[in-house]
Parts: sequence; C-alpha cells; structure tokens
Amino acid sequence: EIYKKLLNVNSRNVKVLALLGDLLFQKGELEQSLRFYRKITEIEPASERAHTAFVNIGIVLDEAQRFDEAIEAYNNALTINPKDDVALYNLGIAYKHAGKPDEALRAWKKSSELNPDNEKPLIARADLLYERGEFDDALEDYGKIADKWPLLPRPQFSIAAIYQKKGLYDYAKKRYLTVVELGSDNELVRKAYLNLALISSQGKKEAGDFNEAVGYIQKALIAQPGDAEALQSLGVVYYRRGSYDKAIESFYQVIKSSREKPLLGQAYNQIGMCYYKKADYKKALRAFTQGIEEDETNEELRMNRKAAMQAYEQTLE
Repeated sequence: EIYKKLLNVNSRNVKVLALLGDLLFQKGELEQSLRFYRKITEIEPASERAHTAFVNIGIVLDEAQRFDEAIEAYNNALTINPKDDVALYNLGIAYKHAGKPDEALRAWKKSSELNPDNEKPLIARADLLYERGEFDDALEDYGKIADKWPLLPRPQFSIAAIYQKKGLYDYAKKRYLTVVELGSDNELVRKAYLNLALISSQGKKEAGDFNEAVGYIQKALIAQPGDAEALQSLGVVYYRRGSYDKAIESFYQVIKSSREKPLLGQAYNQIGMCYYKKADYKKALRAFTQGIEEDETNEELRMNRKAAMQAYEQTLE
C-alpha cells in the first residue's frame, strides 16, 4: 500500500515499480507483478533496470508455464546485456521446459563460458545429457564439475549412477562412498547406501557380500526409518540371496509403508516372483493379481500372472 501511494506521487519511479513487482511475485500474483515489471521496460527501455525487469519477467512467465514468452523475455534481457550469465542460465531452463533441449544445452554452455566459477549451468547441462541417455558426454561434464568442486555431492552421485548403469560396479562403489563421506546431502547419502546395497548383492556373491548389502540398507533405514524404497531394496537383496521368505516379508513392509501405486504394484510383483520361485503358484497368482489392481499399467505383472496361471493349472492337472 505504501509503494502504491508513492506511485501516486510519481508513477515513473522505477525503483518502486521493481519493489512492487517483487512483492506481488512473492505473493503469487503473477499477472500483477508482470504489469509493474513491464512498465519499467517502457519507461527505461535500454537501461540496466530494464535488463533486470526483463529477467524478472522471464522468471514469472516460466513460473506460469508460459515458456515461449519467458524465452522472449530472457532474450530481451540479453539484448541489453549479452554477458549476463545468469540470464543465459535461466534461458536454458526455459528452453528445457519448452521442450527445446538443444537450445538449452547451448545456453548453458555459453553461460558457463562467461562465468566458469558458477557450477549451476554446468550441472544443468550434465543433468540434461544424463536424462537424454548420453552417458559418455554426461560423464565427461560431471567429471569436470567433480574435479573443480570436489565437495559437491550431486556430481559424485551422478557419476556413480552412470558407472552403475554401465556395469562398472567398482568405480560406482567408490563414488557412492565419496557421497557418504561428504555427508552434506542426507537424501543423496540415503540413496547412495541403497545403491551400494544393490551393487554388493549383484550377481553371484558370497554370503559376506549379502551381509554387507544388508548393512548398507540398515544405515539407510537409520537415516529414514520405514523408508519404502529401502525396504524394497532389502527385499531385492534377500531375493537375490534366495531367502524368499525374508524377501516376501520386506516387500509386504513396503506395501504397509507406501500408497504410491507404481511402488505397490512393483512390491506385489516381487512377492509373486518369490512365491513362483518357491513353486507356490497359487500365492504367486494372487500376488500378481493384487499388483495389477494397484497398477494396471505394469505389463510385467500381466506377463508374470499369465506364467503363474499356466504353472498353477499344470499343478492341478
């Protein structure tokens, strides 16, 4: 209200216009904030204040999912100041949201060249390459980030995840342990423990390796008691070891701990697989059917139910 009174005295006070735009954006009144930011660009069209206003307009429009308009706003800001690495970083985000990944990669590359000390565009670029399945390029970028900012856990975790996908488990394990040692991101530490457990139980292993895997999961559960994802990993470890009853118990704990339908469907699917291994095809069939009721989109459940049905009918014959 005070700022509006000031505008009644001088409607061209760009500082007050900017402050009003900021306050309205914080309140979630996006259209109102845009009105004040745009007025700045009309009063001082080529000034630094207009440049800042165009950046803010881009942020507001991106928040409102009007991505093409956000891109235009960021480009207007860059016309005034082509060396604004933050505007370029935001432009990359808008391009990604607009479904233009190549343009996003170019914007982030230019942003990082203008300011090599800002890790955000480098991480955004590496993350997008990872999402596109371009693992070698992503690994190269994450490696550069990890070398320059060794205390950041995210790049270390992403490098580990790529190594795990490639089957390079020793390299993956080393990076996950680095995430644990850094200890600065509890969520990544929890996920690192779960992936370490899966790596330890991968393939044909000795009993000691399974004990190590269970130990990692217990650490994840200490970090977040009752975590459905950790309980599911525990079930997978027991399944790989051939301890099907313990695996079934863990998967039922997942069902008790979560209401996410895809996760529930997966848990029932794994319960059914355990019973199938035990040659208890009736219970396997029931589990697969319950899984389909939870997640009708899971095609693996349907195929497993068909196999269980055939096996059960053979036992009846």
